[in-house]
Amino acid sequence: MEPPIAVTGYAESLANRSQFVDYKDTAKSYGTARQPVGLDIVLGALASAPSGIPLHQQRILDAGCGTGIYLKEIAPRVESFAAIDFSAAMLEECQATTEDASIMGGQYNTGSILDMSLYEDNSFDGVLINQVVQHLEDDETRPTRKAMKQAYAEAYRVLKPGGMVIMSTRNKNPTYDSHYWYAGFCPEAVAKMTERVPSREQCIAAQSTAGFVVGNVICPQLATFMKSNMYNDPSRIADPTWQRGDSFWSLVSDEEKAGVHAIVEEMTAAGTMEAHLKSHEVTRTMTGQVLFITGSKPIA
Repeated sequence: MEPPIAVTGYAESLANRSQFVDYKDTAKSYGTARQPVGLDIVLGALASAPSGIPLHQQRILDAGCGTGIYLKEIAPRVESFAAIDFSAAMLEECQATTEDASIMGGQYNTGSILDMSLYEDNSFDGVLINQVVQHLEDDETRPTRKAMKQAYAEAYRVLKPGGMVIMSTRNKNPTYDSHYWYAGFCPEAVAKMTERVPSREQCIAAQSTAGFVVGNVICPQLATFMKSNMYNDPSRIADPTWQRGDSFWSLVSDEEKAGVHAIVEEMTAAGTMEAHLKSHEVTRTMTGQVLFITGSKPIA
């Protein structure tokens, strides 16, 4: 068996190797731009767990909780929850976001979802892994998605039999840039993001390998992952608060950003931006920006 990924110094190591997202900076306004797209999918999966445990009696783990935009909505509906993230800044924002819900039994931990040994086996009724797997790999592990497989194995370990895992990542079918009105202006960043985001088939295979019974594969078509009033506002393209809502911008070079800003300004001045936005909305609403895959831990 291949040895697991060592997670000592994981936050610093991954940040240095991946050169992806500055999580401390992103935490400043991530929750301002994002919305919990697919919340109904998450709640529906938890409520229909094979264990038969009612949602209000469940203990939930948000693995890679970020700033807590999902947990804020889920926590009041369950008995208790735990949140883990390797970014202390993200976790701090999560705790602030769910401050009222924490009265109901919240637990916050800084750590890696590749090694959740602080949680006992069979201790949760549901595990959420929302928009995390594209952040886990480095150049060495990405070809085999070793980190994603390890995260799934840990989720399987801490779940009770009959419990649910709900994973989400970006949808890149038919192509990544077809889902975002601005992505086509940044071809170099699109190529990088396309490589980072695991395919639907890779996600399903990792879930199955961990031992889960794969459930539903869903791409919600109407909602945007960013708040719609922000997502569809090209005037904010250079606003750091706006850009923190999409990790994609961490892969856009300064040179490419300057080109994007120039294109947006030119299209706005020419009166063609509105038509561009509308054409991309047609594609986006046909396929959806986010991929959800649910699974259950078999009941022995």
